[in-house]
Amino acid sequence: MKELGYSVISTERLDAAGSTLTILHGPTEGPSILPRLTREAPASTFGLNHIFEPAAGDLPAHGVAPVGPHAGRPCRCRIGMIDTGVEASGFAPHGAKLAQRGFGGGAAMPQAHGEAVAALMLEQISDAHGAATGAELYVADIFSPGAQSGTAAALVSGLSWLADSGASVINVSLAGPPNPVVAKVIERIAARGVLVVAAAGNDGPAAPPVFPAAYPEVVAVTAVDALRKPYRYANRGPYVMFAALGVDVRAAAPSGPQTVSGTSFAAPTVAVELARRLPAADPAAARRAVQAVTAQAVDLGAPGRDPVFGYGLIEPRP
Repeated sequence: MKELGYSVISTERLDAAGSTLTILHGPTEGPSILPRLTREAPASTFGLNHIFEPAAGDLPAHGVAPVGPHAGRPCRCRIGMIDTGVEASGFAPHGAKLAQRGFGGGAAMPQAHGEAVAALMLEQISDAHGAATGAELYVADIFSPGAQSGTAAALVSGLSWLADSGASVINVSLAGPPNPVVAKVIERIAARGVLVVAAAGNDGPAAPPVFPAAYPEVVAVTAVDALRKPYRYANRGPYVMFAALGVDVRAAAPSGPQTVSGTSFAAPTVAVELARRLPAADPAAARRAVQAVTAQAVDLGAPGRDPVFGYGLIEPRP
């Protein structure tokens, strides 16, 4: 790539994807440079280092508080999460295992978005006494220190680490543009039987698809309110697979429950339901898990799968 003015900044082995991530730096030419790079190295996949942002509306205060009386049921599952960091001390009292790693240029740092997503997951896998013994949550914080977004390079690194860590389901409550490198890594970890669940996006009903939700290997989740009406800012399209409660959701925080809205906060419900049925990554078992959750869906809107609700509403089973 030197003849095109590009130099290598870093390389990283992505074992789960069976590939190596190389970050290049060179002339600023945008997408127009990608075909030229591909001609130089046709066996490689090239993409810009796009930015991915939380698919969220309102956010709560920091922290994971004890789970209240509306708890779910324990799940001996290992779930991955691409997001911000979370406060580790909030997990120990529940008996759940938490492992996290930073991919944005520093250690994992708690931020409101990731903590809300984690709190919602923790509530669903805890019993009425707040115990979540046997559950494991692996968090890949892809946000740069102090930033409200993460890069495509950090996203693929996090995906590979989570898959290597044994997560059978990975929740991605982030959204961004299509990216060939992200698409390739998701395709490869999906081939290993890892399910990726992603927020469908909050850009509005007429907005174009967002990614990674719109990739064919990804389970895209939209948000509805307590009356089963679609979230007014939710994206729509044929890629939407399921709906879940994600409007005016109560997420635990030290000062008391906070209210959050967005497809970010709907995706964890589907991720947990799939993880209950997929204790370990396996292609055939992953297909069965999706089929089982599809059979569980409450059909909303037009009969069958539709661009607003997908196959229908997924609610945690008591």
